[in-house]
Amino acid sequence: LDSAYDDISDILHALKFTTGYRDNGDIAAIWYDGDDETRDSTLQALSPYIDDGSFIIWQARGGRT
Repeated sequence: LDSAYDDISDILHALKFTTGYRDNGDIAAIWYDGDDETRDSTLQALSPYIDDGSFIIWQARGGRT
């Protein structure tokens, strides 16, 4: 990682993601408020590290899922 970032949470924050955590420190939720291209690229980059059985519920800005 670049020295400006200590961990994946710092990188996600720099890309305009907000993260929520489980008690054990794992990322449990990600919120995003930025452009679609960055969102899609970031989620594709993270996909190899997502646990089997995990899922995404995508909610639009207006509250639609």
